Amino acid sequence: MDYKTIRDRIEDMAKDNHKDFVKAVISMEKGINDESALDKLYDAYMANDTINLLHEDFDYMIEDLREQGQIKDLPYVQQEKDDLVNIVGNVVGNVDVIERENKNGEAFKVANFFVVSKR
Repeated sequence: MDYKTIRDRIEDMAKDNHKDFVKAVISMEKGINDESALDKLYDAYMANDTINLLHEDFDYMIEDLREQGQIKDLPYVQQEKDDLVNIVGNVVGNVDVIERENKNGEAFKVANFFVVSKR
């Protein structure tokens, strides 16, 4: 299996069941198999916007490689599925969730936010 296939599968797993994906990564990396403890870790992870699954040292290493010109920031484009578009970047500011109605009177929610991507 090559990088692209693995990346696509991981991305699909994270989209299909984010909670279990995060718990599996924590379990694999930290050797914790107690699911109630993993639930607590997941909840803490989701409650804190500053926690990343990868150690922050990766951010510093990546920035060093960028400064040395050793990383080409190529956008990763996954084949569109179900008319969805994947956006790579960071959400900045507040996420505004608004409830609307479609023309049939059915309620649905819309999230408004800004994404910043470094090019």
